[in-house]
Amino acid sequence: MAKLKGILNITGKLEDLSLYKMRGVDDIIVRRKGGPTKNMIKKSESCVRIRENNTEFSTCSSMGSEIRYHLQITSNSSDYNSSGRLNGLMMQILKKDDQNDRGQRGICLSKNRTMLDGFDFGKMNNFNNVVKKLPEVKLNREQVTAQIYIPETDGENHLYNFSGKSWMQYKVQFTIISDMKYDPQREKAVPLNESCHGLNTSFVSEWIPAKGVIPDQKITLCLADKAGGKLSDNDSLLVAVTLNYGDVGADGMPHEVKYAAVTRIFTVG
Repeated sequence: MAKLKGILNITGKLEDLSLYKMRGVDDIIVRRKGGPTKNMIKKSESCVRIRENNTEFSTCSSMGSEIRYHLQITSNSSDYNSSGRLNGLMMQILKKDDQNDRGQRGICLSKNRTMLDGFDFGKMNNFNNVVKKLPEVKLNREQVTAQIYIPETDGENHLYNFSGKSWMQYKVQFTIISDMKYDPQREKAVPLNESCHGLNTSFVSEWIPAKGVIPDQKITLCLADKAGGKLSDNDSLLVAVTLNYGDVGADGMPHEVKYAAVTRIFTVG
């Protein structure tokens, strides 16, 4: 993927080039038609490296998708398409796999948890810039619990209402993500511990006027019953906190608004 910089500001097709804009990217994206056919990529010896790259890109995309899905990351909780940056981080972790050959490497998040800890899904507005009094999160792997403390938060003094919406609420998502390996039989990446991978639970606060005060809250989320004693060393516990801004809908109740939230992964353990 190439990016067009300079005074030329066009989108569309230009001979064998396609020029288009992507949310969250300031420059114009340029792609060229052509290249090896699908059959060549699948069978040709000259395309071995392409097959390896495609397989590993798919593994990273799968892991990124699993993390976003189980943390319930949607267009409401990110102000741009954050999947590319998350997938890029997964690629960095994948490259640390020195146990498998290229094209067969997996993602060992359990040995690289600090790389994902603190990941923010915002670009123009991130969690730390919007929320001045940050939540505190503690994990207990033995009990498979997450303890979250949200301090008393004054909407006018402790928050930056970048969206200008009239309501606010907190969401906390607690999930288990297992390391991923490439399975040649299934031709895709799969979790090492499928019995625990993706188990999740959440907390959602009441909607409060954006200029009001969110009371301090101590929250305990537990996945011990769901995990059933099957949590392994290959599993990581993730906690993400979202501050939502919303507006009143047709039913007279507050609702989430697209691109009007900030979300951060607060801890990985």
